[in-house]
Amino acid sequence: MRVGLYVTGVLRAMTCKNSITTRYVFALIFLLGGATGCNYDDSSKIRVGIPTAPSSLDPRFGSDAVSVRLQQLLHRSLVGFDDEMRPVPDLAAWEVISPVHYRFYLIGEPKFSDGSRLRAQDVVSTYRSLLKPETLSPHLGTLQNVLSLSAIDLNTVDFRLRQADAFFPATLTIGILSEEDIHRMLPAQSQKSSGHFEVVSNSNGVTSIRRRKDGVIFEFLAVSDTNARALRLIAGEIDILQGDISPSTYDYLLSQRNLSGMRARGTTFSYLGFNLSEGVTAEIKLRRAVSLAVNREEILKFLFHDTARLASAIFPPEHWAGSNSLPKTEFDPDSARILVRQLEEKYGSISLSYKTSTNKFRQRIAAVIQSQLADVGIELEIERLDFATLMRDITKGDFQTYSLSWVGLNSPDIFRQIFHSEATPPAGKNRGRYQSTIADNYIEAGEREASVLGRKSIYENLELHLLKELPYFPLWFEDQLAIWSNSITGYKVDRTGSYDGLLEVEKI
Repeated sequence: MRVGLYVTGVLRAMTCKNSITTRYVFALIFLLGGATGCNYDDSSKIRVGIPTAPSSLDPRFGSDAVSVRLQQLLHRSLVGFDDEMRPVPDLAAWEVISPVHYRFYLIGEPKFSDGSRLRAQDVVSTYRSLLKPETLSPHLGTLQNVLSLSAIDLNTVDFRLRQADAFFPATLTIGILSEEDIHRMLPAQSQKSSGHFEVVSNSNGVTSIRRRKDGVIFEFLAVSDTNARALRLIAGEIDILQGDISPSTYDYLLSQRNLSGMRARGTTFSYLGFNLSEGVTAEIKLRRAVSLAVNREEILKFLFHDTARLASAIFPPEHWAGSNSLPKTEFDPDSARILVRQLEEKYGSISLSYKTSTNKFRQRIAAVIQSQLADVGIELEIERLDFATLMRDITKGDFQTYSLSWVGLNSPDIFRQIFHSEATPPAGKNRGRYQSTIADNYIEAGEREASVLGRKSIYENLELHLLKELPYFPLWFEDQLAIWSNSITGYKVDRTGSYDGLLEVEKI
């Protein structure tokens, strides 16, 4: 009866707000009706709704948002970040022996989840594995400057670099695995954990992890449809939703008496990506026309309800490598039409494919962009793909345009990963196949620069160059939204969208 009342009220409101079709309404009623026969009364578990299952729990792989956030719970890294995104010790403190020689000292006596000691040799094995090209880790490009590393004793690791890098510690954010597990090539669900949680199971869209300090089980349930996740939260089948919540859904859920929520000013960077290897998207005039035709402020007002802010670069101004002085791309459809007419002389009518996920909020954004581009003479065909297929196509370079977001960006080593000419997949994440000697020189100069102010200046010049060439069109920084049941206490969300709030959360 309780579920039936929720469904009636919720669907009445959500049908009005989101124009859910009658067929979809009945599907949701069936979903919740069927769920009432299951046992959801286990008070010892905390259930978290996520949009997709993690692609990998192994910190050497899986670069999607859900994977990275879970990896951070399961495996601690040598280095963390403070509120200004500067590197600080996590597992280890460090000493600069010379500009190309760093020494790291493990703090205390860290242990894996089976009680065995985490040793310097485990650090060495983790990073040596990453440095092997055959490992095919997407993080390989970040570590190209590492010449060698070795364990000095049980607690001490030496890294030697090819060239000086005063910010090298910021690149050591990969979770540490056991040397034994690496040599045995154990699957991620069987690996010992160095973090605050350990894996219990991972199958059929459900990832279960255990908090090591008290044994509380957390189940991450992959439910691709945003509305279905929201209804499961209202029905008590899910305890926490964080991320991938549309602002209208967030507002509605927050109005429910049994739910609480939190909004944090976010750093999630959303962008339009272009394939620069061939065709019309390799033309700067096309990319410039798109940037002038998209009315970002209108999208933020009417779709985001002002839960996002305009972006000009991948880092927000409050990040140490960010900038307040970058120019803002203004909405200028008349100038966009002029550029489109010039392109039509060479290519004829301009038609683009645009790949996005099956998330309904992202599809609404895509539909608005489609309408805005049509107004300047660009036809946009929207391809809606499940997340795994979307990531596969983008990594392969099988796209013209697409939209995605980067989450949890901390260190400017990301510039090398996504903009350096040598970082095309699988060596890095330069998915648009961007080739620029000027950008490469800025990236490499930044890596050599020892002072914070000097490096900040170099990165500002790099960002100005990227705004000129537009391998990415920066869209906005999205706030972090989270909703949870009133049975949950102590939960907080940070600006990066990490799952660190689960370290202290409790269920009444």
